[in-house]
Amino acid sequence: MNRPINIEEKAQLLEGVGANAWFYLSIENNRYQIKRYSFEGDLECCGFFIVDDSTFDINVKYKFTYISHCQKCTVLQNSKTYIFTLLTSTNKSPQKLYTQQ
Repeated sequence: MNRPINIEEKAQLLEGVGANAWFYLSIENNRYQIKRYSFEGDLECCGFFIVDDSTFDINVKYKFTYISHCQKCTVLQNSKTYIFTLLTSTNKSPQKLYTQQ
């Protein structure tokens, strides 16, 4: 699979019926930031999110699942479902480049 190099290495590909998308979750200034990229590497949305349950641990393995989009993302961790809801959009447009992976 070719992964655009502007997409963070730890981003997860969520494959879908209509379109595939990359999701990347990080912490910035004690807030969760999620970026969603198209399969081709175009940043579709970026923002700060709040999670519905404070037991989520970004340092423990997790997986993005459906339904996930620019307003709300669903993440599975230890058989538990967490919902991240957009607080503030911070959309940016990175350059699209490719690397082999």
